[in-house]
Amino acid sequence: TWGVGKTFMDQFNEDEYAAEREQNQYFPFASKPDWEMASYILRSDLSMAEIDKYLNLEFMRRAELLPAPPQWKYQKITPEFPMTKTLQIFYRDTIECLQSLLSHPLLAASFDFIPCKVYESAERAVRVYHGFMTGDHAWNLQKDLPEGASLLGVVLSSDKTKVSNIAGNHYAHPLLVSLANIDPGVRAKGSLHAYIPLALLPVAKFLHRNKHMHGVLADHLLHQCINLIVEPLKQAARLGIMMSDPRGFSRYCFTPLITYVADTLEELVIACTTMNSSPVTMATREDFGDPIRHPPRDGSSTLANIAAIITSISPSDLILFFEACKHYNLNGVDLPFWRNWLTANPSSFLTPELLHHLHKMFWDHDRLWCTTVVGLQEIDFRFALLQVCTGYRAFKEGISALKQATGRDHRNIQWYIIGVIAGAAPADFISAIRALMEFRYLAQAPHFTDKQVVDVDCCLKVFHQFKQSIIDTGARQGKGGGDKPWAIPKLELLQGVVPSIYSHSAVMQWSADPTEHAHIKVVKEPARAGNNHDYDMQVCRHLDCHDKVERFDLALQMRAQEDHERDEDNEGGLVQHFVKDYFACVHDLINGVHPQAPRPYRTFSTSINTYHLSYDPMHTKMTVDKAAENFSLPDLRPAVSNYLDQVDAHVDHFAVGGRRHAHPGCPLPFERIQVWCKIRTQSKSFHDPAQLEPAQMLHAQPPSTDMTLSSLVQATCTSGQKVDWMVCFYVYTVMLLMLTNAGHFVAHLCLIFRPITTLSYSESYLAYVERLDVVTLDNSTGMYILRRARRANNDQIGDVIPITQIVAPIHLILHFGPKADLRLTMQSSINHATEFYLNKFWNKELF
Repeated sequence: TWGVGKTFMDQFNEDEYAAEREQNQYFPFASKPDWEMASYILRSDLSMAEIDKYLNLEFMRRAELLPAPPQWKYQKITPEFPMTKTLQIFYRDTIECLQSLLSHPLLAASFDFIPCKVYESAERAVRVYHGFMTGDHAWNLQKDLPEGASLLGVVLSSDKTKVSNIAGNHYAHPLLVSLANIDPGVRAKGSLHAYIPLALLPVAKFLHRNKHMHGVLADHLLHQCINLIVEPLKQAARLGIMMSDPRGFSRYCFTPLITYVADTLEELVIACTTMNSSPVTMATREDFGDPIRHPPRDGSSTLANIAAIITSISPSDLILFFEACKHYNLNGVDLPFWRNWLTANPSSFLTPELLHHLHKMFWDHDRLWCTTVVGLQEIDFRFALLQVCTGYRAFKEGISALKQATGRDHRNIQWYIIGVIAGAAPADFISAIRALMEFRYLAQAPHFTDKQVVDVDCCLKVFHQFKQSIIDTGARQGKGGGDKPWAIPKLELLQGVVPSIYSHSAVMQWSADPTEHAHIKVVKEPARAGNNHDYDMQVCRHLDCHDKVERFDLALQMRAQEDHERDEDNEGGLVQHFVKDYFACVHDLINGVHPQAPRPYRTFSTSINTYHLSYDPMHTKMTVDKAAENFSLPDLRPAVSNYLDQVDAHVDHFAVGGRRHAHPGCPLPFERIQVWCKIRTQSKSFHDPAQLEPAQMLHAQPPSTDMTLSSLVQATCTSGQKVDWMVCFYVYTVMLLMLTNAGHFVAHLCLIFRPITTLSYSESYLAYVERLDVVTLDNSTGMYILRRARRANNDQIGDVIPITQIVAPIHLILHFGPKADLRLTMQSSINHATEFYLNKFWNKELF
């Protein structure tokens, strides 16, 4: 560091009204209630006109006196060719925005200024790649900086969006900025505002006589505007600039462009390439399906080609210049914004982007291939039969009728697609789709080792090995009926994932999700608060007002914390979405923080999981026999007896199955139990044990014969005799259970209960589960096939175990075969199926 700088509070206290706030910390508002009302209304969906009318303008005047964030300004843009209207670009100073990020108190603990090479062990045999600072690119950039200088990696992101359905043909193009130094997990959380609006790029309509040139002129305009905005960053990248870090120390910072996050079409514009070429390599349309990565499209070669064309043709002669550029696969832009940004190279800063390169590719291609091979009605029916857990998307009408599917929909369908098409598609076709799916899952890991990077690369090679099967099944046919070439730009871009991991670390940190979220918060909501005129100006006014309110609220909370005056009623400030920490709840219970909590505690844990039951059980004093009748568990009593025998024998891990010694009417030391129908479980992240996964709900509902949830179907047995097939409805929860220290097994959760007795058994929460056995590993899907375990008399094998033996919920997909049975319903499918796929794609943590 280079001396003392300024913290967030130092900047806050330099405001011209700081002296007034020494007497009244809520100035320009009279009191805390006055400020709370102001904060609520300014954050609401009320338009500015409605707020002004309600408060007679005085309210907004006071809001203008709040300490200012980076100020919005505008400048007229005059392109060389005429437009339908005069353009203005609204933007903020880039250096001020970066300083705002550096000074943000909620981001203070997440900054990393030191590039490093991380290894698994002291032998330095295996590298680990996590945040940007652990990649090779950060290491190489730091080596070229002066001694004592700090690398401040700039991340830009933009995406055009329609303002609203009632705004006609009006579009907005927000440009966001962030820092690669911020921890990837923090940067991905929209509530922490690690991406902040930098500009609203103008979207123009040109009047050129050749309509094909309108797109070329729009590309020129984009580069012209971004060049104007980022000029201070270019200077700082060459000369450096003094900035204050989160702790208030001054740093000599350099600001190279690390990543520009955009969709595939905008990447082409940024790289100045045409639609038939790759933005990051020298590959063209004919090369997109190649199993190798082509040489990178170096920025210097692009600039050299442009310079060579300019020597003979002026860029002002738009049509001739564009035709000359086409020979080099260039789009006709003569002054790329990155041309004089030190170290900026499109082949480097255009990193793979998960939302468009992975998930959108699945929706546009993989899904269509599967639908073509399996059949539209068949695949919809199979999706409609899936039973899903609480909190997960159900596809009751299938997937073909989905309109305007979001990235979340794309991810949800990926969870099930492999198991759904199994049996109805050729094995090689399934292997190809599975290889791409495994590639997507592995590429989304938050950190990588050298071995994991090799695994990612292998998945892509397997796809290219089996991709001919997609053509053989007729899934890629052109309009004339012939085979369609592999002209898929996103397929070629997948070749850049492995090199990007080595240079920029985990690719999931460069997702466009924050930009898509900004469409709502930065464009659509502010536009709705306006009067449908001068959108850009009113959006900027709205954003400026919200920034002032949030910064002022945050400063008040920090002052209260410094003075030890925590106000429990003040719930303002930045809205943060958090995962409830049941591990902390268990810690509080053990340490007596809640002495009135009922015993035994409803929240308890193991070293890897927590479990939470509701305060009141569903049934408080149900007899064991009544529970056996209601939950269709005829061997519940002998199962409980068998469990008690194992407890007396001091067994550590309880198996499900084995010889049953107790008879159906055996006596028990208790006759009544408390019964719960659901339980929450929470675990820690596999990739980062310090991070908690959201709690998941497990159900143990009794079967229902309610005719609103069931049906009576005439089914034909193998003997030809017709029988009534009564469909009972289960909320079916399948779990991964711990058997011994050496392995696990899968079971169906049927009953959650606690004995009512004065004996020590009353301190235990128990579960009755039915076991499923592994039949084989299916080579094409890569998933295990399971079957219900049965005794010699054909009864299902079930036993009682402690709740704490549950490790995690898992998901099963029916083994449909070539055709799904038309008699099945979503309610009956699990109960009448005999074999299942253990769906490894359902949860990235278990994958």
